[in-house]
Parts: sequence; C-alpha cells; structure tokens
Amino acid sequence: MTDYKNEYVSFYKRIQELKELTGRVRENIDSITEEVTTLDIFWDGDANAEFMTSVSEDIAFCNAILLKISLSIKMLDKAYSQYQEMEKVIEQIIGGIKS
Repeated sequence: MTDYKNEYVSFYKRIQELKELTGRVRENIDSITEEVTTLDIFWDGDANAEFMTSVSEDIAFCNAILLKISLSIKMLDKAYSQYQEMEKVIEQIIGGIKS
C-alpha cells in the first residue's frame, strides 16, 4: 500500500505544479492582451486591423485551450480527493478486520 501512497503523493504534487503553470500561462496571456491593447493605441491603419484580428483570434484560442486544461486539472484534483476518501475507508475496514 505504501508504494501506492507514494505514487499518489507524487500525483498530487504534479497536480499542484499544473495549477501553478496554468496560473502563469493565464498571467502571460493577460500581459500579452494588455501589451497588444497598448500597441493598438499607437498604431493605426489596415495592417493594424489585420494584426488585431489575428491576435484576438490567437488569444481566444489560447484561452479556450487554457479552459480545457483547467477543467482537466479540476477532474484530476477530484480523482485525487476521491482516492484519499477511499483510502481512509479501506484502512477503516482493514482495521476492523484486524481487531
């Protein structure tokens, strides 16, 4: 049982790392959005309109991917929590049998 516990502790750590990584990606997307907005103020014309359209589509695409990743992380987190709950139940059952 100890090997499984070690694997799930490692699994939990990886979930936390993914959460931190998605947070950093979110910050970078927000930063790019702000910088592009600032750039738009200083640049005018057809090329700017094309650029802004392209960047807006790219940012929307990144946000969609980030949302899917965030939802997947929540599912992994829930699976980990359910594992912990089942582990406690199994330990109680085993403890009852040994008594």
